[in-house]
Amino acid sequence: MSKRVMLVSIDTLRSDAIGLNPLRSSVSRFNTKTQTVTPTLNTLCEKGTFFPNCQAQAPYTTSSHASMLTGCWPHNHGIREYFFTPLHEKVDTLFNKFKQAGFVTILATDFPTLLGPILGFTEDVDHFIDEDDDALSDLLAELSGRNVFCFWHFADPHMPYGLSSLERDGHEFAEETRRVMQLAGIEATKPASEDWRLESNRTDEERVLRLGYYDAAERLYVSGQYDTLMDIYLRGVERFDNGRLATAIKAMRDIGWYDNALIAITGDHGEEHSARGYEHFDSIWNGVINVPLILIGPDIPIGRVDDHLVRSIDIAPTLLNLAGMEIDTEMDGISLRNRLKAKMPLGLVSLCEAWFGDYLKARDHLNACQAAGRLLNLPSMAERHLMSARDARWRYIVLRDLKAGTEDAYLFDLKADPNETNDVKDKFPHAASSLRRELEPMIAAQTQGSKRKGGTITKDIATGLIDMGYLRR
Repeated sequence: MSKRVMLVSIDTLRSDAIGLNPLRSSVSRFNTKTQTVTPTLNTLCEKGTFFPNCQAQAPYTTSSHASMLTGCWPHNHGIREYFFTPLHEKVDTLFNKFKQAGFVTILATDFPTLLGPILGFTEDVDHFIDEDDDALSDLLAELSGRNVFCFWHFADPHMPYGLSSLERDGHEFAEETRRVMQLAGIEATKPASEDWRLESNRTDEERVLRLGYYDAAERLYVSGQYDTLMDIYLRGVERFDNGRLATAIKAMRDIGWYDNALIAITGDHGEEHSARGYEHFDSIWNGVINVPLILIGPDIPIGRVDDHLVRSIDIAPTLLNLAGMEIDTEMDGISLRNRLKAKMPLGLVSLCEAWFGDYLKARDHLNACQAAGRLLNLPSMAERHLMSARDARWRYIVLRDLKAGTEDAYLFDLKADPNETNDVKDKFPHAASSLRRELEPMIAAQTQGSKRKGGTITKDIATGLIDMGYLRR
């Protein structure tokens, strides 16, 4: 049994933003100046096996992480809308599994609002660390003789791209923020009262810069400057790779954690600016759903790039299997161990879903929650339900308008059309109907579960969400 197991999640990391990725057809359709130089991620890929064609199960942080930590589809683990539905009581996470096996469990995250007690992520977590890499390194060094499972979440590639805070990034935060605002032709001004309140944990200087950045991104998007936005994003990935990630990996080496550990590195979703979507809102297109998966450890092939279709739900059973533990039969995912050993064909189908509602309603609701100091009772605010099912060749997408009661469906031949531009469902009805059947359990499932995990809601909800850009665009 592996004594050291780590799952690293890099928020908002497109698979094709990694320089070593051979499948760059999606990002290459943008006319960007930046061709990401990612030496740290490249080195990690070369140290193990890199799956560039991993599919996330949701385009936002909460549901996608729930799938990678439980090995379950969203309609089975309970987190479907990005914040309003916690983990279902019947579902175990990797924290539960490793804790039961005698491991010390650690959850270190840059988004404690989303990946914390509110939605049920911290059950069986021994140490919960909020945005403190040094504290995590010290803890791992202290636990050097113990069996440890650590989940480490980085948020830097999330907007504002490659930036963390004025305190951590110093002059670089201010310089990059002002550069982006200059590209959009705007000046930093005092935000509207409701947004100012939601940034109450920041200094006045950082609030102005951060919200000015969000305003600039929105203006660039509305004016159709998608290439510019994607270039800003790729620069952010490059900044993170050469900066914070490189520092973190060095720290792991220094304390002896990097070698002989079982490590999985992935992303929760990607990012795309186009006529089809803004950032990762209202979008389940390939640039948002295709994330990397890197597996490193004993008996894992070194230097292999395997473009076989795999899924985020396969991460949990794979880590359990490679760590010498039993796989939960309730998991929807499978272990990739046989694929790693003998490149066994898997024939997988990947599902994805998203629920989106009105941005202003969500902002007003969370302002009210902050004023009340608790989560106010509110039914689902979703107005759109987006779903997809894909196999090695085909991708079937369903866009449901819940208010109008209408539905649009599309089928794409990914071998001939990797950018998903030509709907061929009428030409290939059997492929469309086959993948449609895969979506039926998701369509039939209710949004709310009857018994749910979750902790106390605090007045910091809105502050945490606005920091991530979810309520500002």
